[in-house]
Amino acid sequence: FCLCLALVALPAAAEIGVREGVTPVRKLPPVQNTARLVRLDVPQVSQGRDPICVPSSAAMILAYYGAHHDKWALKRLAESHKPISKRNADFTYWVDMQKGLRKLGSSWQIKSYPRSDAGFDRGLRDIRAALRKGRPVMIEVDLDVGHTFVVAGFDDAGGRVFIRDPLLTRSQMRVLSYATLRENWHDHRFGPDRSAFFSQP
Repeated sequence: FCLCLALVALPAAAEIGVREGVTPVRKLPPVQNTARLVRLDVPQVSQGRDPICVPSSAAMILAYYGAHHDKWALKRLAESHKPISKRNADFTYWVDMQKGLRKLGSSWQIKSYPRSDAGFDRGLRDIRAALRKGRPVMIEVDLDVGHTFVVAGFDDAGGRVFIRDPLLTRSQMRVLSYATLRENWHDHRFGPDRSAFFSQP
């Protein structure tokens, strides 16, 4: 989902802020893939001030796999299976994006995990396993109104994840601790579970 428009909204209590964890890419570990540290070379696609974080995040991952698609074309593809009167202009459901990606021959999987310690641990384990296979993962956070971004790596020693966020610039990534992720990986407006959108090449 995504309703996030710009870097102007104030976070709700206990939620991450729009500037939290923003780090210059040059200060991060180099691109690599080991058992305990992965950073995938996911290119940046900015959503600008538009509410298209889901198509923008999908465009990043597709570009990482070598398939370049315009974010707006992906948005139209996600909505194309619905009557015009039912299409969403200001957010994108993951299930709609999933349907659109299938038209491109991509079979991505959505998984949900309970908002519990066990659910977080299982979800993070699955995300880390996917990243080790070189497969970025989309997740959602609240960020005031609901926002999707791309988990592009993790560092077990530092207890952190590396995020490509369509709200940021090419020279920036968001770095969140596992503890912060535990508290914020969910979306209050669309349900209490933690969800992850697993990509496939």
